Amino acid sequence: MRVYNKSKRMFQHTFKGKDYNLKPKSDIVVPDEVAKIWLATGEVVEYVDPQEARKAQEEAAKKQAELEAENKALQAKLAELEAKVAEAEKAEKLEALKKEADALGVEYPTNIGAAKLQERINAKKSEQNQ
Repeated sequence: MRVYNKSKRMFQHTFKGKDYNLKPKSDIVVPDEVAKIWLATGEVVEYVDPQEARKAQEEAAKKQAELEAENKALQAKLAELEAKVAEAEKAEKLEALKKEADALGVEYPTNIGAAKLQERINAKKSEQNQ
């Protein structure tokens, strides 16, 4: 693991016969066991290469833009499907009203709307109740 010494003091550790010396304000690669000890001090942190961090940020921004575009496309598709469902429900309601009108003997043009047909059905029902 690559670590960075953000303090003004030197860190030294021997591990498996090898000496590791971390100078102030510098970074080195050390075994994870050594890094764990030094990281616990709070003065040493895991080193992140600025170029790698920048690359990761760019990739994350690209991925977010892709996800936002996909989300927008899915929202448009959802709106389209909801409109189709609403249209189908409207057509179903009109068909049900036409069947009811036929059963009551109400005459209507083939291109009548649901609201107008409902009025005629209500009028016929009122007429029959009197």
